[in-house]
Amino acid sequence: MRTNEKIHKLITDITQDKSNNKFKKYISSIKFPYYKNFIPFSEINFEFPLTVLVGKNGCGKSSILHALYGCPRGQTPAYYWFSTTVDPIKDGDGKGMPQCFVYSYYEDGNFNQTVMRRSSRPGTKTKRKNLDYWETDKIKKMYRMKISGNRRPPIDWNCLYLDFRQELSAYDKFFYFGSISDIKTVTKQDFIRRVSPKLQKAFRGKSLYSTNNHKIQNKLPHTLTTTELHFISEILGTEYVSGRIVYHHFFRNWGISALIKKKDFQYTEAHAGSGEFTVIQLVHKLCSISTSSLILLDEPETSLYPGAQKRLLLFLLTELKRTKSQIIIATHSEKFISCLPDNAIKSISVNSNIKEINNAIIKNSSSPNEVFNELEIPVSSNCTVFVEDEATKLLLDSVIKTMNIDANIISVEYTHEGADSLQKLDILQSSLHQLTDWFYLLDGDKRIEKVAINNLTVKEAEDPNFINSAIEKISKKIPFPSSKGRNEKHSTSKDEIKLDAQRKYLEYYYTNVDFLPENTPEDIIWNEPFLNEICKLYQIQIELNKSDKKGTLHDIACKKIGDSKINNSEYYAFFKELTQQLINSSNEQDKENVRKIQGILENFLSLFEKKHKGDN
Repeated sequence: MRTNEKIHKLITDITQDKSNNKFKKYISSIKFPYYKNFIPFSEINFEFPLTVLVGKNGCGKSSILHALYGCPRGQTPAYYWFSTTVDPIKDGDGKGMPQCFVYSYYEDGNFNQTVMRRSSRPGTKTKRKNLDYWETDKIKKMYRMKISGNRRPPIDWNCLYLDFRQELSAYDKFFYFGSISDIKTVTKQDFIRRVSPKLQKAFRGKSLYSTNNHKIQNKLPHTLTTTELHFISEILGTEYVSGRIVYHHFFRNWGISALIKKKDFQYTEAHAGSGEFTVIQLVHKLCSISTSSLILLDEPETSLYPGAQKRLLLFLLTELKRTKSQIIIATHSEKFISCLPDNAIKSISVNSNIKEINNAIIKNSSSPNEVFNELEIPVSSNCTVFVEDEATKLLLDSVIKTMNIDANIISVEYTHEGADSLQKLDILQSSLHQLTDWFYLLDGDKRIEKVAINNLTVKEAEDPNFINSAIEKISKKIPFPSSKGRNEKHSTSKDEIKLDAQRKYLEYYYTNVDFLPENTPEDIIWNEPFLNEICKLYQIQIELNKSDKKGTLHDIACKKIGDSKINNSEYYAFFKELTQQLINSSNEQDKENVRKIQGILENFLSLFEKKHKGDN
């Protein structure tokens, strides 16, 4: 199962878990009557257990994480947000509303709400001055709460906050930011060489060092478990066979060092990429969690390449499902955003028309396209056609060269997935997120009579049985989003969320999906006279078996190069030769197939250009 499929399956499983109330503890919303830079009474609803906060730099993503950090008992937002002379914090809006937020949470099925307010204390004879004191407040009408009664306590919950712009290794902290001006060492390199024997022994777990005044300088190491190594290897796309982590003060500040081993060599974080260290830390900390927790991550994709980002998301979903935790991420990762349901994507933007500091707007459900547009990420610079095998890609690339179009405006992508997977997952997500620049060309054996939603009667469009029947002609068991839990699936009430998703799917399928004019690409390029010429030229004795065209072409390609086995590149080199023969053929059937493929591509381009008409 490929990464996309695993992500989609986990999202479905987690949605069903949450609907069945298996997540016994979670924050359902947070509202800001007056807080930092948000429009008063802005609110975020956490409908999916993994939420991404997205928006331009400075819009307030980290501010939301700081508030969430202050929700559990014993925590305070003041750890990250505190008043100074250069960055003073006003106590309130000047009209009686303090800096505050209200969060709603469920604990063992019980709904609760808590007010957290900033209440700076000037200091008295018995209490020290505290400009950044936060406390729970009484339930008051001005907070617009859903409950009444007495002051409610904070949620009693474990919390893990990781800011990956600050999670530096012990080596990086010292080498890039440390100082040796007060010690007798010429260079930082000399100092590192001097203390490295201690670090080596600490990795081996044999020694605890202390200073002359008996302050311990290191802790015993943690050996990475098989599970941790598996996830680290999977995310980074390379195999790690062992590793150790040690917390120490050898580099003049407390920090973490890691010693990791691949098959042939081992090294510390001094020679590792920052992305490697990020993943090692994150995997270790999350795998160490055994119970439900609130997990807050600030830009965990930092220093990771796109493929690793997608596998990191898969890991986060896996751990979320294992521990029944809640994960909230501030991110710019295109890979995170494009894989998640709309209600997991919270878009934050600044309304420049509001001439006040509190001008940030929160949108609770955003499609990836909306977010990409806000972040100035090009959703698609061209018309992209996805196909189910490499043979079709070669065929389309050859046909495109015969057309009078700019080759840069259209591209063909081989997805490495079969038609069933494309229909159940990729086309579903494309329809839900309205990725209208993306098109799918499937083999002709998948051809059905497509349903035009706009041509249906109101009764047909509102009939779940009619719509479901139309969907099942395409594929069965497509994991549409649903308003029903697993135990409610057989109830007779209409599932409006599923019905709306199905209608979007049918509409997208009608416009953005088409089929080859023959069952397979091998059917299209099959040319018996030419194949006979090849067999004669290379003295190949073989029967041209029409019932197994791909197998026959494979056998001819093997004999053509004088080998019993060929790899994919060798087979597709032969396929490309046959494709060129098709393009140059004077046979009327061959020309007709080429014209039909050109027509399909021209229709895709027409739809693409119609959407982008007037774009700069």
